[in-house]
Amino acid sequence: MTTLSITILIVALATGTVVFKALGPLLAGGRQPAPSIVRVIGLLTPALLAALIVSATFTADRSVVLDARVIGLGIGALALWFRLPLVVALVLAVVATALVRLLT
Repeated sequence: MTTLSITILIVALATGTVVFKALGPLLAGGRQPAPSIVRVIGLLTPALLAALIVSATFTADRSVVLDARVIGLGIGALALWFRLPLVVALVLAVVATALVRLLT
């Protein structure tokens, strides 16, 4: 894809997002969604974020790969598991990934 194509795609997606966000309250007319729908919507964000992280970590050029990114993700996940601050977990993940790339 060219830079112009990517720019057009980003602008189109941003515009679509704004339109959807504006149409939601207009179409709902002040009504609140059912509690079950609210719970499902609350679960969508973490699920989509997890899918994005997994696809970015384990794929390259339409194939599954295991490289330094996997080590970085694992170290970051362990740091968060032990309830270290997010910034510390991020730095540990970056350093681990860089070290593995340096050594391989």
